[in-house]
Amino acid sequence: MSLTREDIVVGGLYRAKRPARCSNGEMNDRVVIYIGRLGLDLQYDSYSIPNGRHYPRVDMDKFLRWASHRINEDGTPWSAADQNPKQGIEQR
Repeated sequence: MSLTREDIVVGGLYRAKRPARCSNGEMNDRVVIYIGRLGLDLQYDSYSIPNGRHYPRVDMDKFLRWASHRINEDGTPWSAADQNPKQGIEQR
């Protein structure tokens, strides 16, 4: 199953079709930080981006060719069941 434009969300973490380790030992996974108004482009953050550099902005189609699937922070495949609507909300 391949990703579509609708599958890409801000804050989503995505694994490459051909994952590789960066120079710091982390995987080259990417977190989407911005999606353009028309959904044609996006910006992402990754361990592969050196400190002090601007976040890359790429065409949505190029990102979809790069990405394999969405993952959790621990590297396991993401599913809608993993989504916790109260995550980050302080319980009183």
